[in-house]
Amino acid sequence: MNYLADSDYPACLSVQPRRAYPATSKITQNLASKLLSMVNDDSAKAMAILRELIYYNPDKPLNWYYERAIDKLNKLYSNI
Repeated sequence: MNYLADSDYPACLSVQPRRAYPATSKITQNLASKLLSMVNDDSAKAMAILRELIYYNPDKPLNWYYERAIDKLNKLYSNI
């Protein structure tokens, strides 16, 4: 049983909403590279720090997470 004619498929697909993800800004890219350099390019460590921040502080902007991660590392390194 064919419920839709072949000509109905493009119209049906065009109704689907597109999910647009905003491009990361230069500021965010700079913060990410600074965080990576602070953890010696260990992306697993950087992601672990970011995941913890995201878990305890949901709904914050992306820059906020990077800034807090960098602050956290700065405090850790200043105590050594």
